[in-house]
Amino acid sequence: MRRLTSVVLSLTLTGLSAGLAPYSAWGQV
Repeated sequence: MRRLTSVVLSLTLTGLSAGLAPYSAWGQV
């Protein structure tokens, strides 16, 4: 169960960073 939680957390962090990348790029324009 703990392994699943760690995997979900890592995927969530990766998704957040990937999702915020375009917004940060737009902010620099």
